[in-house]
Amino acid sequence: MMSMPAQLRLALEAECASAVEDIVDAHRQDDLRVLRAMLTADADVPPAFRNTAVQILGRWQDTQSVAAIRELITDFGERERANAVDALGRIGGPDAEAVVLDAAEDTSPDVRRFAAYALASLGSERARGVLRTLAVEDPAEPVRAAASRGLRDER
Repeated sequence: MMSMPAQLRLALEAECASAVEDIVDAHRQDDLRVLRAMLTADADVPPAFRNTAVQILGRWQDTQSVAAIRELITDFGERERANAVDALGRIGGPDAEAVVLDAAEDTSPDVRRFAAYALASLGSERARGVLRTLAVEDPAEPVRAAASRGLRDER
């Protein structure tokens, strides 16, 4: 696996969220470079590291990561897709929004629920339209509730 700063490695291996928060708060260029490099299909990158990298890059609103996340999301499991959708909602922009709109039709209710949260934060007219549809038509109650909450919160 690639070389990385010691503090970043410790955060990626940690069981607690506070180590990740330290990385988010520090926002170091060396960490950014390594986290972006983790967004590859490289088998040497542990899936948990890649998932945390997506989370951190989303928190940093790193627009340069959108294309790589978009490429990987179809290979992710349900939990990782939900995490990626959350990250893309935080990042924003038309490319991120396109992936979130697709996620609103995911087979997983959890991914659709995270898509509803992301759509609410994106706030475009198209996102609001999909939120209105999810609020009324989605078969899963948690998705309908998240979409309804997103519509209420935007007022």
